[in-house]
Amino acid sequence: MPSDSLSNRNTYFIATEENAPEVARLVYQKQLIIQAQGELLPDGIDLRGVRTVLDLACGPGTWALEMATAYPHMQMVGVDLSQTMLAYAALYAQADAIPTVRFEQMDMLHAWPLPAASFDLVNADYLQSFLQPHDWPRLLAECRRVLRPGGILKLGELEFGISTGAATEALYAIWARTMKETGRTFSSDGRHLGITAMLRPLLLDAGYQRIQHKAYAVDYSSRSGAEVHRGFLEDVIMLSRHLGPFVARTLGQAVYEQTQQLIEQAQAEMEQPDFCCIVYYLAAWGSTPAETAVFP
Repeated sequence: MPSDSLSNRNTYFIATEENAPEVARLVYQKQLIIQAQGELLPDGIDLRGVRTVLDLACGPGTWALEMATAYPHMQMVGVDLSQTMLAYAALYAQADAIPTVRFEQMDMLHAWPLPAASFDLVNADYLQSFLQPHDWPRLLAECRRVLRPGGILKLGELEFGISTGAATEALYAIWARTMKETGRTFSSDGRHLGITAMLRPLLLDAGYQRIQHKAYAVDYSSRSGAEVHRGFLEDVIMLSRHLGPFVARTLGQAVYEQTQQLIEQAQAEMEQPDFCCIVYYLAAWGSTPAETAVFP
């Protein structure tokens, strides 16, 4: 399918075409989260028998490349709508000489050009950035179709952080309100995203079995360590700037101008030695019904 026909349906809240800073931000953000979690997948997921892995909305390929390095016997396929993201992912794979991963363009909001029962594991992180609530059942059904009997689907989503900074909290509130206004949240009042509360019910409703979850509290406080804290600060500031057009279109110019003031205030308070912040990430996973014993 031509790339221009796909790009017209891009619902990601940041325009990624020719957006190298956003590519860099996503790579850095994912690396920070993997480092803070200490694992690529929750330790409760049994990888025995897993040979083929599909990474949805792979972006610049950070997770897929890390997995391919850690498990060289597995075949990785990363899919994304953005040609820009896929081009960077392919370059990283080539630079690191990783032959077991490939990247393909795919529109996840429509029928997938992937064979049925062709993957042992599907990984899907941060889909709330482009999915609306009514999109989830169809997407989870497609995941189930491409998974082999007994295959595993793992979902991972973030909620906005909880911090001691007034300006930081005000930014989070504006972002949550923007997501609510554009229909990208399960929250009833727009104070948060609500997606983590829905992961288990969504898996249950889609027919997945043996559902489990694991929560991670990522500490980005000033005292958590210079590298992690500085990475968080830079990520929040960069995300704030990238989200500017999205906020302006949704909530208006006055709110956009307010966010620009809040960015400076948030940066100042984050640099204080007593700044504290926790970001909550939830991984939930389940398996398709096992017609045959695929996994021991």
